[in-house]
Amino acid sequence: MSRRDKDRKGKRERKRIDHYKQSGKKLQPPLATYPNIELIDYHRQLLPQLLWLESLIDLYGEEEFPRLVRRFLDLVDTLGITGAEPVSGFVESFAFVPEAPRQSFVDSNRRAVEVAVIEPFGAALQLYSDCPMNWLLASYGDTRVGFDLDSAVASLKRWTTALVDRTGAHSNMARVMVFARYLKAGKARIPDRGLIDELKVYPRCRDRGLTESRIRADSNAIFGQVVRGFTWGDAFWATNGRITMCSARMGDEQDSATQTQERFLRTLIDHSDQAADGFLTAIRADHQKCIPDPSTFEKTSVLSGLLARASALGLDVLRERSLWVAEVGGIMLRCLCETLILLAWLLRKDDMALYRRFVQYSLGQQDLYGLKLQDYEGYREAFKALYIGDDKLADVMSEDSWDAQMRTIDLGNWAGIDTRKMAEQGGTKVYYDLVFSLCSADVHSQFISIARWNMVPCTNPLHNYHLLPAWGRRSVNPFLPLSACVLLKEACHRFFEHYKVDATCTRVLESLLNDASGIMLNASPAPT
Repeated sequence: MSRRDKDRKGKRERKRIDHYKQSGKKLQPPLATYPNIELIDYHRQLLPQLLWLESLIDLYGEEEFPRLVRRFLDLVDTLGITGAEPVSGFVESFAFVPEAPRQSFVDSNRRAVEVAVIEPFGAALQLYSDCPMNWLLASYGDTRVGFDLDSAVASLKRWTTALVDRTGAHSNMARVMVFARYLKAGKARIPDRGLIDELKVYPRCRDRGLTESRIRADSNAIFGQVVRGFTWGDAFWATNGRITMCSARMGDEQDSATQTQERFLRTLIDHSDQAADGFLTAIRADHQKCIPDPSTFEKTSVLSGLLARASALGLDVLRERSLWVAEVGGIMLRCLCETLILLAWLLRKDDMALYRRFVQYSLGQQDLYGLKLQDYEGYREAFKALYIGDDKLADVMSEDSWDAQMRTIDLGNWAGIDTRKMAEQGGTKVYYDLVFSLCSADVHSQFISIARWNMVPCTNPLHNYHLLPAWGRRSVNPFLPLSACVLLKEACHRFFEHYKVDATCTRVLESLLNDASGIMLNASPAPT
């Protein structure tokens, strides 16, 4: 293979993250580095502006939609505008029509207003007193006779549901129509003559998908600024909370995917229990084969202690079904991953000074806690009472001993590096990236974790798809026990490799992972 061919292959295989630009502690996607480009919040800002156009699509269909919009907006154009923006089809763009000629316009074009506004959109308009299109309804006359609230709400829900997919057929069609109005008003220019020709025959263009994709990309820059200045979107979503109630599915709906996962979980439970018992027996025997140096107290204690911690956490996750649930398992998994990262780093460095520093740091933290015990009246007694059978612990921790007086308390990071760098140096970066970072969201109660495990979306399409508390719902996740198995296996491998012991316990875990792969294949539905 020539150098040129290799270069081309390298470019094709460039990862998506390579296109991001790092600035300090932030990664910026490619579009964010362009000047004067801001993201439009499609659901909050843009969707409400497309509701009138969607009502026309809903009532008259896709074929009649372009002709009806063009004919009505051409009539509106004869009234002029109050600013620089055209009446584009956005709901709020109708506020750009001067107030003086509005009544005479409706009087002269009553049938056009009926067809384009009253019949498709009139009932919905009556629900929003501050809608920018209300002047059409008020000028037309009182249409509240025969108004059906349930029917109006049902229509709004139908339109919102149709538009919720920002790349769906209806949202694309509405956006293309707005873009075409900007082109006609001379507020947008596209040098591609082919795209202009496609727009003239839209939606019957040669490649509708490509045309819509290009319009989506261009429209953000062209009318994004005016949309961000609109206020109708906020008013629409705020008002809907008074029109209809929240709704959510809190039950455990049994779809085919859920049933498949349950079959997998039932079988995995049996295998994980057997593997946990076999692992515990094997690791005890494996550890007896290690020949530690008694003179290196800190190293022997620290490494064996970290292995015992990893084993305890891993076995708990494998055995306890309550830890296969939601953020609880994520918190345990992060602890296990951090233990692996620390163990691997210490083994890679294998520096006696680091082992001693690790021990001394922890003793200093215990001294610090003992000092704090004295600051809170009554807490020391409560602390002692809670440690039933070990009530001397509080006295030991707060004792003004000679050792404590000689020991410096380190208030910083004992290792001098963060966990990410520790993982890089210890050869566990893959676990940091794929497990530690993911589960950190559970530990720190980040929004992505809360939204995933503790909330459910409101299913009322008029409520902006906000989230509601998922009271009592707990989701089982097979990722948790299997990831715990992988992390525990890696911790054992690193430890026993250091002591040159052919460990049986790692093979027990490897067998469980292989069994899980087979279970997963058998539980998956056959392809149709």
